[in-house]
Amino acid sequence: MHDQRGHAINHGALASRMAKELGLKELFGGTIAPSDAVPAATNGEEIWTAVDHAIYAAWGGLMLAFGVANTAIIISTALGLKWF
Repeated sequence: MHDQRGHAINHGALASRMAKELGLKELFGGTIAPSDAVPAATNGEEIWTAVDHAIYAAWGGLMLAFGVANTAIIISTALGLKWF
């Protein structure tokens, strides 16, 4: 999910630059503009510090919780502990 989000943002910026270079606004009668894509510029290494939404933070926290639970299950299974 993390990588897909980054690719979507970068592809949007690429589409914006291509629309500007190809003059698509004039071709489609002024219905699209290069500024329609957001963000206008991206950096693949810094995109996650620039774009941080609450739902993404919640997703990250839940993934961490699943990781902790899975680790506890693996350890308890390896040690032969029975919880129920």
